[in-house]
Amino acid sequence: MAGSKGDATSMTGMDIPSLPGGLASVLSVAGSEDATAEDVAQAIMLDPGLSTKVLRMANSAFYGRLTRAETVTEAVVTLGFSAVRTIALAASVVEHILPEKTVPGLSWQAFWKHCVSTGAAAELLLRQMTGSRRNGEVAFVAGLLHDVGKLVVARNAPTAFAACVQSARASGGASILTAETEVLGTDHSLVGAMLAEAWRIPDTIANAISSHHSDADPAELDPAVAAVRSGNIIAKLAQGSYLAGCEVTQTAADAAAAAGVAPEVIAEVLEALPERLLECEEVSSWGSALPGAPAMAA
Repeated sequence: MAGSKGDATSMTGMDIPSLPGGLASVLSVAGSEDATAEDVAQAIMLDPGLSTKVLRMANSAFYGRLTRAETVTEAVVTLGFSAVRTIALAASVVEHILPEKTVPGLSWQAFWKHCVSTGAAAELLLRQMTGSRRNGEVAFVAGLLHDVGKLVVARNAPTAFAACVQSARASGGASILTAETEVLGTDHSLVGAMLAEAWRIPDTIANAISSHHSDADPAELDPAVAAVRSGNIIAKLAQGSYLAGCEVTQTAADAAAAAGVAPEVIAEVLEALPERLLECEEVSSWGSALPGAPAMAA
């Protein structure tokens, strides 16, 4: 790992990507009490890529709307301002932060699949925990973005991040947090929290990003945050590790403890997850252009 120290030193002054102008405009307008659907749509349409994602999401199985939205304005009406803000946030991460370079032993496509699975699991679990669909979108996006710190590290310090991945793989899939602390002097949860602050990400999502590896009592956490912490484990149980050759060592009991629920609840989420993931195909497709895992040396 010694060869990565130059990258690690640079992490002291972490280069956090600035809030994209298009996202800033959408968040500002959608958060205004005086804004109309047309106002929000105008802000979205300044970014063609975001316009496409919002329109396609509005018409996807994820929302299951009966009426098809033909315009961005109709999509805003269909989704509501809160959903538009969270979709814009997730889409901007894809547009501005997802990596373009491969990392030996890690598939970014599998990583994105894990993120989507974490979001879907968190959404399903929160519904079980609260008996309500309220904040389901928040839990989904929080799960989708829980590992955003890894993306920032990979962009800022690709050599150091690759060293972290190899260290985690060499230890049989142990948490990458230990390797990050040794190599970088920080970890992806803290880096993600820095991005959340810079991008003015809503508190619940920001807390899920910073706390998804915490050992806090779930009773002390917002239910959506606890659901994401558990959803991260559930996704690994359902999908396996996105690090080549690594086994998942956590269990359903760990997932239950992370959320403060009975093991039977985790079993129900695992059973419902495949169907929900089919309804998340639009979001899953956002990672289709990401690099996979390069060939490993024998």
